[in-house]
Amino acid sequence: MGDQQRADVTAVTSQGADASSSFSALLRNLWRAQVRVTRSAAHLPEFPGSQVDLLRLLIEAGPLTPAELADRLRLARPTVSNVLRDLRGSGLIERRQAPDDGRSVIVAATDRAREILDTFARTRVAAIEAVLGRLDADDRARIDAAIPALERLLAEFDREGAEAGSAAP
Repeated sequence: MGDQQRADVTAVTSQGADASSSFSALLRNLWRAQVRVTRSAAHLPEFPGSQVDLLRLLIEAGPLTPAELADRLRLARPTVSNVLRDLRGSGLIERRQAPDDGRSVIVAATDRAREILDTFARTRVAAIEAVLGRLDADDRARIDAAIPALERLLAEFDREGAEAGSAAP
């Protein structure tokens, strides 16, 4: 490979890395901005992502043991214990005896947790619609046109995550 070809490959790789970094930063900032606007509009408390993820899992899957939560969320058990402690203190989960094993405990989301997450979901959609409505028609069309590619990108990440998960010991 000649010097010019190496320079071309380096430039393309650098541009790709720059685009990937910019895209990653944009996604992170878009997520933070919509969360901030949604929380403010709905007057919702701020929860760390680990608490939201745990509550969503409990709402989707139903009551689980702390060990099942740790496995499904791929978190260490002490981390899950700390998150559960904080959520219980906020009245967002309840602990009960497992029906099939009196020695085990299961954890369930409370109605208050369901209300908060439902309110967040409804308010988020309204906030996104309002912000999109302030963009011009060309920008909205570009965003609409990008959705299928973004869905394919998500599918690729899901596939890679599944492959990495199946390769774990």
